[in-house]
Amino acid sequence: SMVFLIVVFGLLVWSVADVVLMVFAGVLIAIFLRGLGDGLASLTGLSESLSLTLVLFALLGAVTLGAILLGSETTSQLDQLGPSLRSAWEATLDLLYRYEWGRILFSEGNVSAILPAKDSVLAGVTGVFSTTLGALAGFFIALSIGIYAAFAPQTYRGGLLLLFPAQARPRAREVLDELGRTMRWWLIGTFVRMTFVGIAVTIGLWLLDVRLALALGLMAFILDFVPYLGPILAAAPALMVGLPVRTTDALYVLLMFVGVQAAENYLVSPPLDPYAVDPTPAPT
Repeated sequence: SMVFLIVVFGLLVWSVADVVLMVFAGVLIAIFLRGLGDGLASLTGLSESLSLTLVLFALLGAVTLGAILLGSETTSQLDQLGPSLRSAWEATLDLLYRYEWGRILFSEGNVSAILPAKDSVLAGVTGVFSTTLGALAGFFIALSIGIYAAFAPQTYRGGLLLLFPAQARPRAREVLDELGRTMRWWLIGTFVRMTFVGIAVTIGLWLLDVRLALALGLMAFILDFVPYLGPILAAAPALMVGLPVRTTDALYVLLMFVGVQAAENYLVSPPLDPYAVDPTPAPT
């Protein structure tokens, strides 16, 4: 009977996986906001609710200022990124076709197996649009959950503790407190590293006169959340944009990404490591 209950519970969780992930995202947002609010309260002596309110207004102000200064340019570059990457890929193929090994490795059959046809891309625009709307709606729902949970963590924490037997609640409370501290420092450390990578990549690409530096820097910021694989995925589009112009440009872009990752690993991460946790890459 226990195995049957476990299987049923697993199927139930699987059927509502999107909801579970949304709630988990809201919990992460709440931990992040609460960490910033508690830090401000300890520094200034203000109340927790006032400190959290100031943090929210500061983040909202930063986002608004960024949208005013860079929003239109970033949106324009994001719109150009897809066509630019396809043009860069075609120019890269023209460059590779000059060599025998390139013509063999990137034959028409192999390339068509990798890249979707233009008609299929056009047919999928509606699906992508609806998926984007769903992602935006999910983000705002998770944000709402995070804000409510950040302002009243004891309410939701107490409700969660009621799910445990009375004799197990003290230990469950200890585990929840430790999980909160661990996740808080991990999120803050991860956000600091992502911000450093995003700004450094944007400035580096701009200095190298690479097109769409803002869009590529935003991609680097987001993908740096994924350990090990994220920096590689972020570097690939920038290399594709730089390679068709001059081979040396792609080399400079590669060296810039290597330098940014070295700075992140040896300059930014060490001060954060004593306070953060290092989770395994695959689950993250």
